[in-house]
Amino acid sequence: MKNLYICGAISNNPNYKEDFFKADYALGNAKYFPTNPVLNCEVLELADWTECMKQLIPYLIEADGIALIPSDLPSRGRDLELHIAKELNIDVKTVDEWLELAKENKE
Repeated sequence: MKNLYICGAISNNPNYKEDFFKADYALGNAKYFPTNPVLNCEVLELADWTECMKQLIPYLIEADGIALIPSDLPSRGRDLELHIAKELNIDVKTVDEWLELAKENKE
C-alpha cells in the first residue's frame, strides 16, 4: 500500500478542509495510506504556517508519492511541497490519477 501525501492550496482556498478530507477519504478507500496535512496540523494545534510546514516536510519526504488537489489558487505551501517532491524525485499525480491507477491495478 502506497503512502501518499495530499498536496494542495490551503491558505487561499475557503474550501480547503472539504477538498483535503474528500481526497483523504477517496484515497483511503482506494487502499492507499494518505497523509492529510490539514489533519496533522489540527492535531498538533499548529496555526502558524511556518511551524506547520516544518512539521509536514518529513511526512512529504517519506511519502511514496504526492496526491495533488489541482487548483489555480496561489499557494506558497503547495509550491514548496511540489518543489521538494520534484527535487527528490517523488512521484506526483493528481488525486484522480492515483484513484484511476488503483482502479486499473484491481482489474
